[in-house]
Amino acid sequence: MKKAILAYALASICTVFTTGSALCQLTSDFESLRLGNAEVQGPTDIRKINITTERDYMNTIDIKVVRKFLRDFQSGKNIVWTERSNGIYVAQFFIDSVKTIIAYNKNGSWKYMLKTYGESKMRSDLKNRIKNSFPDYSIVEVREIESPGSDNIICSVQIKDGKNIKILKIQNNEMETEAECTEP
Repeated sequence: MKKAILAYALASICTVFTTGSALCQLTSDFESLRLGNAEVQGPTDIRKINITTERDYMNTIDIKVVRKFLRDFQSGKNIVWTERSNGIYVAQFFIDSVKTIIAYNKNGSWKYMLKTYGESKMRSDLKNRIKNSFPDYSIVEVREIESPGSDNIICSVQIKDGKNIKILKIQNNEMETEAECTEP
């Protein structure tokens, strides 16, 4: 039974990572994710907020959230806001080709941040470590997950060698293979 569940989970992960359009959607479609004290809610309680002017910010999103966001992410482009039924505001945007998703409480404190980017935006020490451990693989995508009050950033890195795909998890300076599969 455990092997069947593990095989199903592995096949699901590989399917998502091998489908081009699903790569972008995965970051916003988390069912649930625990990061220390932070929790990402599922997509069932989302209300998209259309913001086209500064006045829309004032009338739609709690002012503490707006102030914090504008102070921290002045250079954000293509910002899309959503509001969860539990009072969490989520901003999705790009900074220097890095897709960023950040969630805030109503008081303006952030709950989690997720960044998605390619090999060219990786830290060189992380890139070198992966290249040394898996010399025949190319880096397809990197996801950083960060929660407040923690210096611990979790990285999930998808690497590929022909039809072979691996998903690496890097946390606390330790790297492990979280999943591997072969494309059909």
